[in-house]
Amino acid sequence: VLLATDAAPAPSAIQPSVAAPSVAATPLSPSQTTVPTVAAVPSATTAALSNEPVQVVDSVPVATDARTDTPGSAPPMPKMQLTTSNVAEVFATALRGVQQMTASIASMAEVRLESESKINLVFPAESSMSMKRMDLPEHRGPVCEAISNVVGRPITLQLIAGAASPARTAAPKPAPKATAKERMERMREIEAHPWVQSCVETFGAEIVKVDPKQ
Repeated sequence: VLLATDAAPAPSAIQPSVAAPSVAATPLSPSQTTVPTVAAVPSATTAALSNEPVQVVDSVPVATDARTDTPGSAPPMPKMQLTTSNVAEVFATALRGVQQMTASIASMAEVRLESESKINLVFPAESSMSMKRMDLPEHRGPVCEAISNVVGRPITLQLIAGAASPARTAAPKPAPKATAKERMERMREIEAHPWVQSCVETFGAEIVKVDPKQ
């Protein structure tokens, strides 16, 4: 006896059949190898900068021949050769670069060249005070430096006390002039002299001048 029922079969008894899609694998040649394309997406910072206006600044040329000399600087003076004949000229040139008081004291001395690196300053005996002042560092040092700058090498100074100046002979005093009374008395003495009277009587001479007594 077969009984017909509407009940569904148990799940385990149902075997669904799923067909997998058919994919045909086609190999690619080396020339057909694809490279993924990456699109650059601008960031927010890049987009903000791209909207800013660009200001072009002209370049300033750099001077390559700029002078380093300070304004008003004079070229160095040529050095003078120190010799016996021009030592006074060298000394006078050097004194132009020192203070006026120092130059006045140094100019009291006579300049003599002792050697290639030494100059003698001979002060008169009556200028001993000037010699002492010249020996002070504030006067002697600047003069040595000034002379060294003029000749281009170190120069030393030697201070020497000179001999006393020769005494001047006093000029003879003029004889005092005789008064009118003395001249008249002198005239009478001469007229009364026997020799004078003899000359007057013999030659007709006349007294014209009477010299004062020596």
